[in-house]
Amino acid sequence: MIAEPTPSRISLYLTWLNGLPEWRFSGTLYLLRWVVVLPMGVLLSPLATSADEFHAKGDPWRYLIPFLVAAPTLETLIECTLPNWLMYGALKMQRQTAWPFVFVSAMVMVILHPLTPAVIVFAFITGSFLAYVYAHFAPQSQFKAFLHTAMFHAAINVVGWFGILIHSMT
Repeated sequence: MIAEPTPSRISLYLTWLNGLPEWRFSGTLYLLRWVVVLPMGVLLSPLATSADEFHAKGDPWRYLIPFLVAAPTLETLIECTLPNWLMYGALKMQRQTAWPFVFVSAMVMVILHPLTPAVIVFAFITGSFLAYVYAHFAPQSQFKAFLHTAMFHAAINVVGWFGILIHSMT
């Protein structure tokens, strides 16, 4: 008698995650991203240089709309919508698993950000989370995929914007 393989813990987690209601799915991944990037920031801090930092000049309020609307909208179009259209529309690839799309999308995010060691790691991690959100919703609705991904991105950026605001007050 051949025993059936038991699902891995990751498979079980992904099954649970993918079964969550829409905003709980996105919110859970948002929190999980912070669980990954915060310790990674500590580990990579010896490699960090001033090139890894965003240097805001002037009034932080002028960065609010670019950080919370423009960047998430444009980057979701370039990093997720375009690769999705190329892979599953133009190239007619089959959606057997999300991982090829996640990898391609995360690499696009890496290319669009400063290429320093720390930024490459963080861009790839964040790009992977954003792409997984997009891939989750895209088969149902491109609008939902875009909305959830852009909102996820804006929620990340609001933390950075608050950092700029607090820094400007010191």
